Amino acid sequence: VGLAAASDFVFASERSTFSLPEALWGLLPCCVLPFLIRRTGFQKAYAMTLSTQPVSAAEAAAFHLVDEVSDDPEALVRRLAYRLTKLDRSIVTDMKRYFRELWILSEETEQVAVKEFGRLMSSPEVRRRLVDYATEKRFPWER
Repeated sequence: VGLAAASDFVFASERSTFSLPEALWGLLPCCVLPFLIRRTGFQKAYAMTLSTQPVSAAEAAAFHLVDEVSDDPEALVRRLAYRLTKLDRSIVTDMKRYFRELWILSEETEQVAVKEFGRLMSSPEVRRRLVDYATEKRFPWER
């Protein structure tokens, strides 16, 4: 989800699913949420975070996490890549800079995300859950 939320374009196949399972381990998707909120809106990002439930590609497209769903996403990428070759590189740079200035994310927002992630990762319980999963392939609720 984080990679999709931070991407300029997201193409998915019908088989694609997206989820935020962090809460199952006692974490929050701190660094992902600012980008996810920008793409999907606050309520959908909140619901995905709280529910931890996967959403289908069609659902993700309906709330704008995914730009387009196709049986052949590679064809979509080729079409977009061809079109992008028609743009001057400097206008792409200017466009990205300008849109970044318009968006409400600030250095303070980024610092809040990193601080919260650090706070959660310092929890012995969270670390135990992650170690259990990494070593035993045991989910927190299987304890």
